[in-house]
Amino acid sequence: MSLYVAQEPLLQLLRDFHTLTGIRIVVFDDLFQEILTYPTHHCELCTLVRQIPAHLAECCQSDSHSFDECKQRGKLVIYRCHAGLIEATAPIKSNGVIIGYMMFGQITDNRHQLIDSVIERLQVPADQVNAWQDAARKVKMKHLPQIQAAAKIAEACTFYVLQKELVSLKHDRLIDKINQYLDDNLSQELDIHALASLFHISRTKLYDITHKQLGLGVGELIRRKRLEKAKVLLAESPIKIITIAEMIGFKDYTYFSKVFKKEYHLTPSEYRLKYQSI
Repeated sequence: MSLYVAQEPLLQLLRDFHTLTGIRIVVFDDLFQEILTYPTHHCELCTLVRQIPAHLAECCQSDSHSFDECKQRGKLVIYRCHAGLIEATAPIKSNGVIIGYMMFGQITDNRHQLIDSVIERLQVPADQVNAWQDAARKVKMKHLPQIQAAAKIAEACTFYVLQKELVSLKHDRLIDKINQYLDDNLSQELDIHALASLFHISRTKLYDITHKQLGLGVGELIRRKRLEKAKVLLAESPIKIITIAEMIGFKDYTYFSKVFKKEYHLTPSEYRLKYQSI
């Protein structure tokens, strides 16, 4: 999904969240690609974790699991990552469709327990124990009520992001993709439900996009494209008319002929006779 991001105001919002809570926060798109983060650096413990390929893979898997759970539940989830740190992920939803995520974390609600468990949990070599324990001591400590309060603020931020259009769909590019998909699949079953699902937007938003950008509803857009393609094939090819009807998605030739004549005041055969000789 192609997103528009207002970089500076969104970054300022992340700074404000961090100023208020002291917690690192990140915004991702719907494909889980990082868009913006503040602060940009990971905590010292996470930096150590990410330097080891096996732990980095587990870290990515933990993030992916949180995104999946957030997507399935459609609301914020608070969880512990594989290293024992507390994190939370909230969906950014536009018209009921998730277009991104806001994640905060790299904190603990029990620093002593984290220090004791991180060595065993991550199987740290004996010669590195001191460095890892020191990194664990520096992890930000937040009590459960503080974490829950931060979660509510993060959820409020997702609504603010949408209301101020700090993150939104790039409708200009999306309409190009919709047009291209329709042009390439005119012979297939096409309807607003399938298109909305394909482009991960609501039916209402899909209609708004086509209406604002093209002045047409989705059904009318599909019909127009099919008939325009029929005109080209009738005038420029020797393909049988019944075959053309099938190629552009009309299973019933009689219905195709009726719709074509209503639009152009000529039957398909009359249109071919008139324009193929020009």
